[in-house]
Amino acid sequence: MKENKDLRMHERYLTILMLLRGESYENIAEVLGRRISTLYNYSKAYREKGLDGLHRGHPPGRNPMLTPEQEQKLYQTIVNQTPVDVGFPVEMNWTSPIIRE
Repeated sequence: MKENKDLRMHERYLTILMLLRGESYENIAEVLGRRISTLYNYSKAYREKGLDGLHRGHPPGRNPMLTPEQEQKLYQTIVNQTPVDVGFPVEMNWTSPIIRE
């Protein structure tokens, strides 16, 4: 996984280096096998924030359903109690449906 990230960063740096040396977007796209629009995005990020702009941000995703405090409380409940201890009428281990409830 780290190697893939390093390769992507190398590609972004290489794009900027090639642009600074006067290479065309078309040529860079052909050499790197990327769309020109991707290279424009790299270039824009570099112009706006320098090399820091080339770093990938946190990937988008669904926001957590629980706050960190709720998550910790749930963890402690699961580790220290059984479903029966907290009011479920079953004599078994924790299951996903029980935890969701």
